[in-house]
Amino acid sequence: MTRRSGRARDARTPSAGSEAPGAAAGRDKLAEKAAITPALSHGQWPLMVALASLLGLLVGAAMMVLSLWSVAMPSKGVTLVATPVSTVGAAPVAAPGPVQAAPNREQSTPIASSAATFLERRTVGDPNAPVVISEWFDFQCPACGRYALTREPDLERLYVDTGKVRYVARHFPFLGPESFLAAEASLAAAEQGRYWDYRRLLFQNQKGENLGAFSADNLRRFAAELGLDQATFNARLDQATYRDPVLAEAREAQSLGVNATPTFFINNRKIEGVPTVERLGQLIEDEIARSR
Repeated sequence: MTRRSGRARDARTPSAGSEAPGAAAGRDKLAEKAAITPALSHGQWPLMVALASLLGLLVGAAMMVLSLWSVAMPSKGVTLVATPVSTVGAAPVAAPGPVQAAPNREQSTPIASSAATFLERRTVGDPNAPVVISEWFDFQCPACGRYALTREPDLERLYVDTGKVRYVARHFPFLGPESFLAAEASLAAAEQGRYWDYRRLLFQNQKGENLGAFSADNLRRFAAELGLDQATFNARLDQATYRDPVLAEAREAQSLGVNATPTFFINNRKIEGVPTVERLGQLIEDEIARSR
């Protein structure tokens, strides 16, 4: 009896300094879990931080690439490799490096092999005038727009109409794809004898750089507002008829050292920015005096 009752006691209640097998096993599992959990936590945190940092870098790089791609790729397939810096007001807009275009639209038609084809239609004034002013500009350049709308009319009235100046508009589109497309559209308007009207309309509709103001649809709408032959104009624009001439003219500007818009050549004298009408008049009179 004593032996049996001792076995029963051992099975039911632990003696001093000992514990039940089930309790010991449970505590061993908890201890093992507690030992493993800190180790995993300490080992995972640096890895998680590193992965999060790497993910942030990848997302940032992707956003930067997409941003650059959206600026470099035009709506109709013309790629300009340029990162311009623009200023507001009378200051000229700084030009980028070499202008390049990728012919992703339909191949240019042979109607215009160079920008000189319609240069005469972008020229006003007496062919024998003693002073020739060539203005190099970009349709999206705010300083160019300011000059064209506020000072060019006075210059024409005082010096072009009086036979002192022969004035030539030259394209240097570098502020992005819409600059390039607007220059092409202006030559399509020149083909129908409405270059100067179309040019003014474009400057009147400036709305920042590559924000859609000079999208193909808007350029077609401007042509319709002027009453141009819509079918002919649209065909020239859609077929990129004047892409190569515009690109050739932009490269000519760079060969002449044009690095900002607007840039004026008054005979052979180079002037950057937007001079006042008085300053232009002084320069014109100086050139006239020099030619006598």
